[in-house]
Parts: sequence; C-alpha cells; structure tokens
Amino acid sequence: MLAAVRGRDGRVRVGSITKTFTAVVVLQLAGEKRADLDAPVKRYLPGLVRGNGNDGREIKVRHPLQLTGGLPDYARYMPSFAGIRHRYFEPRELLDLSLANERVFVPGGGRRPPQTWPPRPSTPSSAPRARSVAGGAGKRGMLCRMAATSPAPVTLVIGDEELLADRAVGAVVAAAREADPGVETHDLAGGKVEPGELTRLASPSLFGDGSAIVIRSAQDLGKDVIAEVVAYAARPADGVVLVLAHPGGVKGKALVDGVKKAGAQVVTVSKITKPGERLDFVKSEIRRAGRTIAPDAAQALVDAVGSDLRELAAACGQLVFDAPSDRKSIDAAAVARYYRGRAEVSGFTVADAAVEGRLADALEQLRWALGTGVAPVLLVSALAGGLRSLAKVGGAARNARGGQLASQLGMPPWKVDRVRRQLNGWTPDGIARAIQAIADADEQVKGGGADPAYALEHAVQTIVASRSTGR
Repeated sequence: MLAAVRGRDGRVRVGSITKTFTAVVVLQLAGEKRADLDAPVKRYLPGLVRGNGNDGREIKVRHPLQLTGGLPDYARYMPSFAGIRHRYFEPRELLDLSLANERVFVPGGGRRPPQTWPPRPSTPSSAPRARSVAGGAGKRGMLCRMAATSPAPVTLVIGDEELLADRAVGAVVAAAREADPGVETHDLAGGKVEPGELTRLASPSLFGDGSAIVIRSAQDLGKDVIAEVVAYAARPADGVVLVLAHPGGVKGKALVDGVKKAGAQVVTVSKITKPGERLDFVKSEIRRAGRTIAPDAAQALVDAVGSDLRELAAACGQLVFDAPSDRKSIDAAAVARYYRGRAEVSGFTVADAAVEGRLADALEQLRWALGTGVAPVLLVSALAGGLRSLAKVGGAARNARGGQLASQLGMPPWKVDRVRRQLNGWTPDGIARAIQAIADADEQVKGGGADPAYALEHAVQTIVASRSTGR
C-alpha cells in the first residue's frame, strides 16, 4: 500500500505513531541534559502556549509525553476527515486550533475546576486544616471541594502517590489563577531552592500581580531554606499562594512539623495499593470524562496497563477518545481492541490465561512476551507459580474461609478468591500432569533443550489440555 502511495507522490498520515518518535527524541535530549522533563514548556516555547486557560508556564515537558498536558484535542474541532484528508496542516495551525478552545484538564491529568471562586480570606487559620485525597470517588470529591474553596496561603501536600499529589498541587494552583488571572506561577525543585529565593519570589510585584509558588520534593530543601519556609508559613505574604509537596517519611520532617504548626492547610494523599481501589480509580477517571465502564472492562484495563496511576489515567483518557462515542458505556470488547497484546505483558498474564483454559490467549501473550524480551525462565516461573497456587488452594481444608484460609496459605485474600475461580475444571490428577509439564519445560529452557520457545508453547498446550481432561 505504501509503495502505491509513493508512486502517486501522495502523503501518508502516520497519526499517533508520531507520539512514540517524539517521546524518544525528547527523552534522548533529557538523557543528554539538554532538556529538563520537569521544566515548564514555556522555557523551550516562550509565549507560544497561552490563551483560554492554556498556559505553558504550568505545563511541564513530561506532561505532553504522558498525554496529561491538558490542551484541548484539536481533532475534535476539525471538519470531517473526508473534507481535509488531502490537505496538509502546519503544526502551528493545529496548535492554534487547540488554543482557541478552553483548557479541559489541569496539567498532570486533573480536570479543570469550576470557574467561580470566593474571595480568599486575608489571614490563615491558626490550626492546620487537614484533608485527605484517595483514589476513586473519594479523590474526585476531594479535589472538587478544594476547587470550591479559596486557596490557603500555604498548603502542604503529603504523599508519594505522584499522580494524585500532582493533581492536588494543580488544583491549588488553578484555584489561585481563578481568584487572580494575573498570578505568576513559579515551579521549583526542592534540592535547587537557595536561601532567600522564597523571600524574593514572595515579594510584592511592581504591577500588583499575585504569585503561586510550588516547591516539589520539599524533603530535599536545605536546613536554611526549611527555616525560611517555616518562618514564612507563620506570616505569609498577601497575594501569594505557597504549595509544598512532600512524599512523607522522616526526611524533611522538620519542615512538615514546622508548617503544620504555623497553620498551613494539609492535604494527605493516600497511596492506592488495593486492586479494588485501582478499579475505583479507573471507573472514576472514565466517569469524569462523561462515560461509564463495565466492571469486567475496568478489570481488563487494569490487567493490561498495570498499577501505575499515570499510565492508567492516560489509558482511560485515550480509551474515552478511541471508543465509539455512540455508546456511553465502554465494554470489555473495546478494551481488548485497543489494549490486547501490550508490550508490558508479563508471565503472570500468560499463566492466568493457561490455567483458565484460554489456549489462544495464552499462546498469543506468550509469543508477545518472548518477542518483547521477557526471559523464558521468568515465564516458566510464572506458570509454575500459577500451578502451585492451584495446588495449595485446591488442597486446603474445605471448612477454611476468607481471611483464615488466606493466612494459612500465606496468600492475600484477593488472590485466594481468584485462584478459587480458576480451579473450576481442574482435578488433582490434571494439576499433577500440568506440574510435570512445567517441570519438563523448566529443564529445557535452562539448557536441556534446543528451543525454549517451543518448550514453553508445548507446556502451555499441555496445561490447557490437562484442565480440559480434568473436567
């Protein structure tokens, strides 16, 4: 097809694949210290990204790479594809089309807060105001409440869940900009803040503009700077909003204790660790975009993308855009269409498909894993682990229930429940045959055979056949 197009001197729209090429080049520049992923876009494109709430001072270089820059999607405002398919667009044309529309996301992945804000009180409360941001609906409601109140003069965001912490910081900065559209944002890394810099940035502007000062990785601040920040928190300047992001832990504890005592607002970001919380997060992300997602589709997306919240947030946003818009609910078929066969497939994905009897899926994922560099020995280990779990749960006392059984087996309760479902169709003899097959494969991939890929495929086929035979 490409040869035919070239023969007519035509152009091929490569589309979203350019994201990969662009990201690789930017990361190469970052590796060569010629670009800073945490620098604002304005540093490299001064005055280019601005208008309708879109601000290159707030968007970090890493945000567009993660599809979390917050700029409107220009494709939504273009004529039908049939009318433009033979036209070439200059990059600046597409950017202008995007910037002509209002920003829809706070940079970093959060949605833009409401437009109206009450006046900010002139003096802070004498006691710290503690808030908590968790995953799912609780997190969304928390950010909405933050958006519905004026920003405190000093806010301390504590927690190492990077995406949620960034969103909490972004919500405070957005609130400051809504209260004062002329506010200037200063985004600083803790290890690079020098003594006196906060005092300088918080000094009154000759033009009367306010300031929003964000200090990330605040645990890396030096002792002199910590003393300066704590003293400032006790007597904050008018028209200035200071946001401190701290991951928690003992490093920089003097800063945390000091600004709390000074009356700073405290926002605690709860880390998402449970599988159910990740599912709630996915559902919340899709719901914020005006869609819904079926429970099995949400689980499929988590299984495909993994546990990283930034990747999940980006995947949700892309899925909302890609999935057919004539259906409000996103089903498992849509997730499978766009996310099946990801390069991040692990041995556990192969093992789950095999023990559940899904031969075609297991072989597809196995070949993809091998093709993307997953070591055969790791795949054997995952398959062996899946079979051992079947044997442990299948051989457990039948009267053991819930947490008691999980404690006896040394497995988390959610995994026990999952293995119980996978046991359907298995007998002790079938499990024994499958374990023998994986033992043979283990020997072959460790030097006993000439073709590890063949040994693994044969083992997967034997495992699935043993389950079928055991029914």
